[in-house]
Amino acid sequence: LVCTDFDGNVKWRHKRGGFGGAQLVAVDNGIVYVYDSGQGNVIYRLDTKKGEYSNWKDAGEATLELGKIMAQFKPASADPKEEPAASGLAATGGKLFVSYGSINAAWGKKQASGDLLLMIDGTTGKLIKSVKTENPGDIKTGADGKLYMLGADSKVSIVNPETGESTPVIDGLKNARSVAADKDGNIYVSISDPENQIKVFDPSTGSGQAKPIRAIGKQGGRSLTGPWEKNGVRFAVGIKVDPKGKLWVMECDNAPKR
Repeated sequence: LVCTDFDGNVKWRHKRGGFGGAQLVAVDNGIVYVYDSGQGNVIYRLDTKKGEYSNWKDAGEATLELGKIMAQFKPASADPKEEPAASGLAATGGKLFVSYGSINAAWGKKQASGDLLLMIDGTTGKLIKSVKTENPGDIKTGADGKLYMLGADSKVSIVNPETGESTPVIDGLKNARSVAADKDGNIYVSISDPENQIKVFDPSTGSGQAKPIRAIGKQGGRSLTGPWEKNGVRFAVGIKVDPKGKLWVMECDNAPKR
């Protein structure tokens, strides 16, 4: 895990074990929560200032065995040989929110959806409650402070951080992969093939449904080969709007890695 400022200057680096990973990351109250499924299927805590381990309260260690929590909700249709993996991770108000849907965030492959949103105490690691929701995916705290979640690759909902209940604000999407929001509440959704764009929506319509206002990136995305195209994205599996209003896009592609 690498921490930088908004100009790309590295502040600290952290590596967990020999084969540790950082498939999902969330930040709240001076703590970085890191999901590592490759080495133990755990969530571990780091302090934001130095990237050093910060123990769960009364646990004596910084790692939480998420796999054991999720296993109790494993559907009967799931492969008995496979441990369930998180589909999304967010943190706000001292709580962690883990989505258990059909996307295995660690490897990008499909799994049987638990159709659940898990609420976990961000200090103790104790499960607070589980909430049924259809095939949840990416979940993110927006720059406006609200909690947003993808569902069934086709809709965006706002999640009540106290109850875990969700209210749909966008529907009818196809192949939605990640969600974010800016400080004004505009909602950003990354769409994979064939569009390969970031769609932007305005929720202030008064109707309860956000309206599309623009798309970022050319239709179809950048070419897989040839010169770099500054106006296109491809395989955008993670997006986030920073406090300065800049949209960051993570592409799941080896050529180039960006």
